[in-house]
Amino acid sequence: MSEPYSAYSEEVYLYIFKMDSRKAILDRVDKIKDPTQRQLSMSVVHQSRQEGRQEEKLSIAKNLLSKPHLDMQTVAQTTGLSEEELIKLQQEGEEKS
Repeated sequence: MSEPYSAYSEEVYLYIFKMDSRKAILDRVDKIKDPTQRQLSMSVVHQSRQEGRQEEKLSIAKNLLSKPHLDMQTVAQTTGLSEEELIKLQQEGEEKS
């Protein structure tokens, strides 16, 4: 990753978190005239959304794993995470305790 990309991506990433809605973010990106910067911005938006979804899955999984009546397979099916990811999540939780 080149330095201009990194600096620009960080700027866009920070701007995204100040936005209230997905529509506002996409409207802002659509106004960027330079095609390269527009593409970089869309990449950052996409990556940010993916990271947010993964964080949400992990949060849901942590909550579900704390329920004694739910087995690992049910949590995996519900969250879309693999059993390996859930085991790692459990181990991380135990290390913090």
